[in-house]
Amino acid sequence: MGNQPGNRDVIDQLNKEHGETIDAFAVVGKGDRLSLVGRSDDSTIWAVWQWLNNQGVVWVMPGEHGTYVPKNQTIEIVEIHEIEAPGVNQRGGGYGLPDEDAPEGFNTKEHGVTAGQLFASRMRFNENRAIEVKDTIVALGSGHSYEHYLPASTYYKAHPEWFNLIDGKRMDGARGTQVCFTNQEAAAQVARNVEVEIRHELDRGIPIERLPVSISPNDWNAMCECDNCRKLIDKDGSASSLVTHFCNLVTAEIRKVYPKATTKFYAYDNYATPPDYAKPGPGVRPQIVFWSSAIAFAANSAQPMFSQANHRYRDGFAAWEKISEALSAHTYYAHYTWITPWPMITQMSKDIPHMAADPKFCGMYSELHLHWGTQGLNLWLYPKLLWNPKLDVKKAIKTYCQAAYGPAAIQMEAYYRTVQESMDKQGYICGYAVEIPHVLTPEVVQKVNGFISQAEGRLDQMDPDTRWRTELVCKSWRASAKFAQATRLFVHGNGPADRAKILSLVDEVKQFADSPMGKWAFEQRIATQTIDSVARSLNVDLAALPVGKQMFNDEFNMGGAIKFYAKMQGWQVGMWGYSLPVNGSGEMEIPLKAAEGHRITSARVQWSMANPQRVVGTLSVVSDDGAERVLTDDVQQMIKGVDVPAEALGGVVRLKLRLLSQYHDPSIVLTGCNIEAQVE
Repeated sequence: MGNQPGNRDVIDQLNKEHGETIDAFAVVGKGDRLSLVGRSDDSTIWAVWQWLNNQGVVWVMPGEHGTYVPKNQTIEIVEIHEIEAPGVNQRGGGYGLPDEDAPEGFNTKEHGVTAGQLFASRMRFNENRAIEVKDTIVALGSGHSYEHYLPASTYYKAHPEWFNLIDGKRMDGARGTQVCFTNQEAAAQVARNVEVEIRHELDRGIPIERLPVSISPNDWNAMCECDNCRKLIDKDGSASSLVTHFCNLVTAEIRKVYPKATTKFYAYDNYATPPDYAKPGPGVRPQIVFWSSAIAFAANSAQPMFSQANHRYRDGFAAWEKISEALSAHTYYAHYTWITPWPMITQMSKDIPHMAADPKFCGMYSELHLHWGTQGLNLWLYPKLLWNPKLDVKKAIKTYCQAAYGPAAIQMEAYYRTVQESMDKQGYICGYAVEIPHVLTPEVVQKVNGFISQAEGRLDQMDPDTRWRTELVCKSWRASAKFAQATRLFVHGNGPADRAKILSLVDEVKQFADSPMGKWAFEQRIATQTIDSVARSLNVDLAALPVGKQMFNDEFNMGGAIKFYAKMQGWQVGMWGYSLPVNGSGEMEIPLKAAEGHRITSARVQWSMANPQRVVGTLSVVSDDGAERVLTDDVQQMIKGVDVPAEALGGVVRLKLRLLSQYHDPSIVLTGCNIEAQVE
């Protein structure tokens, strides 16, 4: 194994074919000799693992139950000649969790690294993952890095001009703070701070070619309104030229010291579309983010990245590719909001080969939230495709299912196929939890329930590890079906009976998510956030407010929770909230009721509106006899918040919002509300 004299012919051939690729390896067997050779320590280990894989060993997931090992009586060295190199150079995704979020065994160390890190290495990731430090690609600055390299808390007092100007004021670290994108001194300071990190990594033995640096905006809109920056605002109002220009400035400074250094920035948010007034300079490699917002690419996760359904991303990627020396991609193949199945097989099997075929494409990172019970196939297949974009996906899925589920392989494969077919039929999927019922329809749930029941009937035929893996998926599916029912009721239901049913279903899902197996099924923090997003606004019963200070917060995605309490008239419900037709009006009457024997002693309501300039209206309080008292006709005041006067308080407070559209197109108006009430 490795750099041995007996392997010299294999080493020479490997160097000849892949002399520039340290991740390449060879598995060569003939007669009684087996050569396992890599161009680095890690790739030598991969050669060993590849040979084990050829014997039928499959690493399905991390942890003590995650490995399938066939029971063979003998091992024969058959004639084999495999020389492999990655289809994508930089391969990344998050398989790490802090101890407080990790399920039992996930951070247990084996061979000096945690189970999660070991699995990432077995999947041949190389971004921030390696057995040997010098073999990793260290992504400096993480992602959104302005605050990391130029923190306002350190530099603002002495150099306010280094930070972006908004509404006549230099941002001082509050939300919205970015850099002044044309300030050469700010760029030079960022470069000096980057160089400190570069020197540290070089001292650890990592070459400069494996140290890409993120010079990317903080995670909100990027903009500066100073005179110099205004000249670089793109024709459509975006900040792509600003962000590109600043990265160019920083990179030029770094490359004075380290000529081979490379940097990247996200093409994302309001700086996603290609720039009009700047293009990436030497060493600058934009990372094109498959992001769902309308000011970015309005990414449709139901369809592949480069399909007509994603023409904005497809065309944007092509335009960035044309002006860049190299580029990469950032996507979401294991989702941060969906805890149910997130079928991405069709998408991955088309996306990755398309990009890997581009000689300028240098890497990919997918956010991977670790829902092993529902998205385990995604978490396994994604790195496989990064290594081999020409992978026979159907054959790979069969291998995975046979190794993972044994006697239930056919049923599990049918389950994955069914949910994928449902996803592929969708017109548009953004990624909100309220969209889950679009994919997990009652018909799909019923069909998958049949496969899962059949799989459960085969549990007694399985060895302990296979049984555990199969139970994990079966129980995770049962929880997913309940959550799909809850979100379906949340979108289409109303009234106290539906509210009670939703809360009951969500509680059952939460109980499973909090169990030892549930913590493997779903990434704990993400699962809690997703479950709470449905339950939070329903937990405060506006029809029976208990004693104390009560807070009702509701986003109106697909109507939100307010419809369980309010009387509606004239509104059109949609993904982002409530809309009004052209010149149309809408009314919403919300009764706030104290629990029996108590009264509301204070109340305040605040509305979130997407296009307040397009409407006029009133907010009133309605008495028992139906008389209305207008609290305000100022839409901006409604957004800031309106207090209900003391004389209108009591056991019941009825609020009525009435808005009239003054716009020539249908438009989203209401996107949420906050209600505060004190009950005594």
